[in-house]
Amino acid sequence: MNGSGNSGNISNRAATASVSCRDSLISVTRKKPTSSSGRRLGSQSREGFYGSTSNGSSGSSISSTTTADSYSPQDLESTVTRTLSSTRSKASIDYDAHASTNHVSLPDIGMSRSKFEKDKKQQLLLKDDQEFIEKLKLKVEEQQLEIEKSNGSLEQIQRNFEQLSAMYKNEKSKSEILRLENERLKEESASLRVNINSTVSKVAYQEVEQKLNQLFTELKEKEETKSELEKENTTLKANLFDLNVKIKNMIQELDSSRREIDHQGVEFKKQSEILKQEAKTLNDQLSSQKIELEDKKTEIVRLEARLKDKERNISALQQTLSKKDAEAQEYREKLHALEKNQEATNSRLKEKLIQNEDYETNVRQLDAKNKENIRYINDLKNQISEMKTQLRDKDYSEKESQQQVRNLLDEIENYVSLVKKLEEEVSILRNDRKELVLEKQIKDLTMQNSDLLKQIEIISSHKKKLEGVSNEKEKLVQLVTTLQHENAELTLQVETLSRKDQDEAHIYSELMKVREDNEELSQKLEEATQKLSQVESAMNLSEIQVRDLESLLKFKDESIEILNTKINQKEKELREKDQTYKKDVEKERAIWKELTLTNTQLESTISNLHSDIQKIQKEMNDNKEHYEKQIKKEQLMMDHVHKNQKYLQATIEKLIKAEETTVSSLTCTHCFQLFEDPCLLVPCSHTYCSHCWNALQEENESCVPYCPECNESVNASVRVGVLDGLAKKSAYRKEQLQSVYESVKKFFSIQ
Repeated sequence: MNGSGNSGNISNRAATASVSCRDSLISVTRKKPTSSSGRRLGSQSREGFYGSTSNGSSGSSISSTTTADSYSPQDLESTVTRTLSSTRSKASIDYDAHASTNHVSLPDIGMSRSKFEKDKKQQLLLKDDQEFIEKLKLKVEEQQLEIEKSNGSLEQIQRNFEQLSAMYKNEKSKSEILRLENERLKEESASLRVNINSTVSKVAYQEVEQKLNQLFTELKEKEETKSELEKENTTLKANLFDLNVKIKNMIQELDSSRREIDHQGVEFKKQSEILKQEAKTLNDQLSSQKIELEDKKTEIVRLEARLKDKERNISALQQTLSKKDAEAQEYREKLHALEKNQEATNSRLKEKLIQNEDYETNVRQLDAKNKENIRYINDLKNQISEMKTQLRDKDYSEKESQQQVRNLLDEIENYVSLVKKLEEEVSILRNDRKELVLEKQIKDLTMQNSDLLKQIEIISSHKKKLEGVSNEKEKLVQLVTTLQHENAELTLQVETLSRKDQDEAHIYSELMKVREDNEELSQKLEEATQKLSQVESAMNLSEIQVRDLESLLKFKDESIEILNTKINQKEKELREKDQTYKKDVEKERAIWKELTLTNTQLESTISNLHSDIQKIQKEMNDNKEHYEKQIKKEQLMMDHVHKNQKYLQATIEKLIKAEETTVSSLTCTHCFQLFEDPCLLVPCSHTYCSHCWNALQEENESCVPYCPECNESVNASVRVGVLDGLAKKSAYRKEQLQSVYESVKKFFSIQ
């Protein structure tokens, strides 16, 4: 029983030593080496945290771990090995002491087995402790790196503060030196005043006073500078605190600026895409404008060609109109000549009628001249044959006139072809919206031209009839002249007959024959007179027709004048249109120039935009590479932070679990609370709170105290103050670890 109790005490002591080792390592991990003063405060706080112990060995082990100033992994290994060796040596010493005091005999085989098993358990615990120590080493190294990073700014601030303190000390020393000099100068001034009163005149005294005043002013200025430096020192101290706050704010602003930069990068990408789309639209608009300009150029060339063709056609029409005017004037002259010929023929006919009356008288006298009349008849037959030949000539002339008519018809066909060409041009011009009025006017002109052609055909037919009538008149004039010659010859014959009075009977017979011939001739004369009357009626009709033709000609002249006025109006309109067209062409040229200028400007702006876009793209690429590098760095940092977070959380959870196990091992089995003034039962080594053990003893009716867990008799109860401190410290550590765990969770959830 005593051997088992001793081994239990040893195991409990080893457990307490391992717990103290863990506590020392946790305290090491929680320490932050900021400065020498901070280290002293940390060591003092840790000493206060662990407190003094009743057991000197445990207190020394804890104090040895807490008073260490350096926290490298080698120091941790040395401290851990020292604590483990000290715990082992102390456990062996305690075991030997208990063995010597209690005079216990050698253990049997069963006890040796239990001891061997307990040794194995202790070795396993030591292995677990070593693994935990290695993990804690890694954690400590990481925390040292983080602390070094975080303390960089604090070191800079400390350096600045040290520089400022050095400045302040220098200024303070200077001010003390100045104060000493001031006192010395005051003493010198007092001595000088004494000497001046005795030796120096008042002027020298005034000079010395001025110098002293200058020195006093300098001293005042230096004191003012001293006060200003003190104020600056206070402001710098305040600024140091503000700098710490600003550093934190700067970190937050850096995070916000990173977010803003990312947002701006996204917006910049969107703006670059919008600029690219706008550049594409501008290029499309430029290409469309170039195509439109080329189309306008082709339209301008085509319109200029059309204008030239129209001008040529107008000039050709003007030439044809001038030719037609000349032909009309010629026809007018011919008609005037025909009228004169008609008047001459009428006068001649009147004379012929008078001559016919004389001829009748002469015919009566020509009864006796039948022979000569027969000869005359033969001559007339010859004349008739000649008239037939003349008629043949007329037919030939009619054929020639028909050829002329054909030629006129050819000219009319040419004119019609010109009109068709004009109509084709009009059909071409119909496509142009500006010349719709010209189409109507050209249609009117074509209608008027067709009317003119019809009227010209009628005039040509009337002219042909007039020519036939004039030819007949000429023939009649020739007949009248022949008859006059015959009458002259007959008169001569009558004179010869009057002279010849011989052979009257024969003459009477001949006269009878002549009468018969005269009757025949009278019949012929009647027929001729009838023919003359018919000719006169035809002449009257021809005169009426000529008058009608003259009226038609007048109407045609008026229509031609109207047409000329219309043509002049059209020419004016065409000139105006030409001018407007030229103005439009000039405007289009100006527009073309403006478009070329705008095109050049647009090309320059586009080139500038392309250069700007290229610059922006370069900047974007540079910024993108920079941002990508920053993002990669931040991602690596975040991955590292997440790993650290996971590792921290895992380690803190492990520490919390370890603390829970320690807390559960440091709880009373009766009240299930942490030990309060614990007492250890001998020899079973079970622990209870002192008030719980007293309550159990009061409840125990038997006189012999026994353990409620193992029902073994208790020889003595020993109070253990170390367990009380350990329980309180483990509870405090558990609370602190829980708060650290929650703060770490909150910190990483915010990030």
